[in-house]
Amino acid sequence: MSDLNPACMIRAMSQPYGAPAAARPRVAALRPFDSPAFRTLWVATSLWHFARWMDIIVVGWLVLELTNSPWHVGLIGFYRSLPMMVFGLFGGAFADQFDRRKLITATQFVNLLVTGAVAILVGRGSFTFEWAALASLCLGFTWAIDWPTRRALVPDLVGKELLLNAILLDNASMNVTKAIGPLVGGTLILLLGYPGCYVLLGLIYMAELALLLWMAVPAASIAVRRVSMLRYLADGWSEIRRSEAIVGVLAVTVAMNFFAFPHQSLLPVFARDVLRAGPIGLGLLAAADGIGSLVGAVGLAALGQPKRVGRLFIAGSTSMCLLLVAFSTSADYRLAVALLLLAGLAHSAFSAFQSTIILGTSADAVRGRMMGALTLAIGSAPLGTLVVSGLATAASAPLAVGASAAVCAGLVLAWAARFPALRRH
Repeated sequence: MSDLNPACMIRAMSQPYGAPAAARPRVAALRPFDSPAFRTLWVATSLWHFARWMDIIVVGWLVLELTNSPWHVGLIGFYRSLPMMVFGLFGGAFADQFDRRKLITATQFVNLLVTGAVAILVGRGSFTFEWAALASLCLGFTWAIDWPTRRALVPDLVGKELLLNAILLDNASMNVTKAIGPLVGGTLILLLGYPGCYVLLGLIYMAELALLLWMAVPAASIAVRRVSMLRYLADGWSEIRRSEAIVGVLAVTVAMNFFAFPHQSLLPVFARDVLRAGPIGLGLLAAADGIGSLVGAVGLAALGQPKRVGRLFIAGSTSMCLLLVAFSTSADYRLAVALLLLAGLAHSAFSAFQSTIILGTSADAVRGRMMGALTLAIGSAPLGTLVVSGLATAASAPLAVGASAAVCAGLVLAWAARFPALRRH
């Protein structure tokens, strides 16, 4: 653990790709940083994650102030997630057929345009719930293409032997920004107002675009077959069905995104109406999961290459659901933050091994389509968000989150029993 310090990370990132073994970092978890392209992608992705988490908090609080409705707050989460359900498979197929760096750059340019438009509307005082829904749809569409493309690009930069370490580093950046982004967003709502928040988001996207345009990516090693999109997707589906472990991961992912993760859309309601906290309190509440996930990612990196990845994936998923049940029963702010920290710790096992199992099991030629299938499974979130938000409106947010998380825990255990290859992976 003592080797995971800033000085070591700086030395690791300064080493050129292909440096002799003696010059490489001693910590295996940092070896993906030997690749200059991965280093650049990691920084760019960190900026993207930061902007995304900050925007979720800012728009959630803004919509709550505009509508005073948990249903409308949940709808924003629905609109942001809907494109993943509709376009997830196509995003993965695009990642197999087109230049991955160019795809990522194009999606981030769209994010910049959307954020600039929102900043203008908010500054003029003409921003409405309808504009918030449209902006969330656009950002969700770019995410549906961008995320599977980024994950499919990682093995091109570091190779499969360092895939788990690279995924853990990517998750670490996501979790750091998930902790910082909401805190910054909640604080800047008070300091800068909504227009200032969106101007800052635009600047972040500009910086990320500059990094992506500068990044040098190795030439693709796989010859792309030019066939119809339907045939392309059908071939990918055939590959999925051959692996019980991949099917199991996808089934658990659907359950988690439908029943567990919709609680994130209702955090503004918990902060204001249940725990009596303001925007900064909301930021800390939303950051708790990221902090816990970061601690978990560091712990997993210290473990090296665990033998029972499937069991850790199942255990992390189940534990997170049970901790969300406990969170839903808490009326004490400090206890609620602590429970979300622990839920984030469990979340790290789910998020790290989810992509690792799929990318490590699938053939290189269908890597993008495998990630597209995972994006489609994640795309079950909007339906879950509607169900949980509707229950929160009809009854209460704590009842909605607690009941859905309990159902999710049961489903994860059921899928674990149904797919023994996942347990053995």
